[in-house]
Amino acid sequence: MNDFGINTDPPVTIMTLGQVPVMILTNVYRNPDAVRMFAMSQRTWTQGKGLYPGHFLFTPVTTQFFCPFFSKHMGLRVRPHAEYQFAPFARIEGGNDFQDKENTPHIDDFCDYVGVLSLSTTEDIPSSAVCGTSFWRHVPTGAEIAPDSESVSQFFTTPDSSWEQTGLVQHRYNQLVIFSARAFHRIDLSGAGPRAIRLTQNFYLITCGEV
Repeated sequence: MNDFGINTDPPVTIMTLGQVPVMILTNVYRNPDAVRMFAMSQRTWTQGKGLYPGHFLFTPVTTQFFCPFFSKHMGLRVRPHAEYQFAPFARIEGGNDFQDKENTPHIDDFCDYVGVLSLSTTEDIPSSAVCGTSFWRHVPTGAEIAPDSESVSQFFTTPDSSWEQTGLVQHRYNQLVIFSARAFHRIDLSGAGPRAIRLTQNFYLITCGEV
């Protein structure tokens, strides 16, 4: 089991993009270089089966520090989703080559909140590139957050499923972004070049009531 310490009181920023509250925490890991080096050195990366092209790393990295950390800053008791106990790493290489389905906003309807911790340096992605998480409004309905997972299909099957961006959180090294899993969002990676590496650690959280 690999244990990496975190800063329990990092700088916190709360912003609202459209109707979506987003929490941004900076300087999360005490030694992010060690976390990044550990992830990049592993040989057990597997081809991703999700929405985006890339690879995933499921490895025993303890999240014992993160649940009380999340609860403290979110005001909610949370636990990791059962299938993502170790908060997997995700690596997407290259940019500007997403397909239509990958450029379409989505939700993560299997959990309540998503946390995306960026571990890409300026060597991985130039500072001039756009690399972040963007948030979107479904133009026909005005919805920015799906009311429930059962109704989400209506936003992608209507004749006019057009979208407009409400905001973008640019990823910064050792920065964690937390938002509702039902908010329409997508990965943005452009202007980064074919050798770009978007490395993140992803948290999928289930709420268990208020603190």
